[in-house]
Amino acid sequence: MVLYRWDDDGVEAFPSYRKALNWLQKRGVETAELAGLREAVFQGGEYCGYQWSLHKQRPAAGGDDDNTSIAGNNDASSAQANNTAQAKSQQSAATSSSRGNTIDSVATASASSHSTDISDDATSSAQESNTRGATTTASNATRERRRTKRNGTIAPFDGRNRREGAVEQVDPITLKTIATYNNTIIAAETMHVLPKMIRIACRRQMQSAGYLWRWVGDTRPLSTPPRIGHGRVVCRTDRDGNVLETYPSLQAAADSIGTQWRMTIIHAIENNRSAGGYWWRYLE
Repeated sequence: MVLYRWDDDGVEAFPSYRKALNWLQKRGVETAELAGLREAVFQGGEYCGYQWSLHKQRPAAGGDDDNTSIAGNNDASSAQANNTAQAKSQQSAATSSSRGNTIDSVATASASSHSTDISDDATSSAQESNTRGATTTASNATRERRRTKRNGTIAPFDGRNRREGAVEQVDPITLKTIATYNNTIIAAETMHVLPKMIRIACRRQMQSAGYLWRWVGDTRPLSTPPRIGHGRVVCRTDRDGNVLETYPSLQAAADSIGTQWRMTIIHAIENNRSAGGYWWRYLE
């Protein structure tokens, strides 16, 4: 906030109250305070022997006469403005009357053609609906042909139409069916995952909850080859390779570190990394 100090020499501006207080203290005014200076600035009064204000221009002498003349001019201007407003109001009323007559005639013509527009819109909507239905059917047929060409043969089911069909739980190591569930909901509740994850695994032939899944009746060959190491004895070792303990199977080794996924042990062996704080290898 910029404040101004007036004196006989002219006007001086200060960018802040603190600058003005410093200026007063340099002039020997030790009693200058921020509250008093702020009150003088907002009231346009005197403080510490100087005139302060927020306005840059100092008011001229005889301000009352100027104010009186300005008030008289304002009254004259107000009277002239009132006369102009009355004239415009009368002209607007006449214009509104003529415009109302025109609107009534237009509304009558519009009402006569409204029924014709409704019938035309209904006919065009029916035609668009038929065209849209034909386009959707053609798109579905094209999509089905592409899927058939990509898969080679059509499975005896459509997974998208039978989203809740029976599913098989396949061991990712031996590729043998472990269990069969009536639908994906029961399988998901058993494996503690979402049914959507089971359906995605069936459609894409990928793992979910550590197992492969497929719809019952799906004749497509599984894309995952059998994993090496099934049925072999597993050893738990330290960082130097010293055998600490042996396990008869991968599942027993996984249970020892508190996990139910055998793939954790298999990945640790194949990638030579730790799992559960230990290193693993097959017993030769």
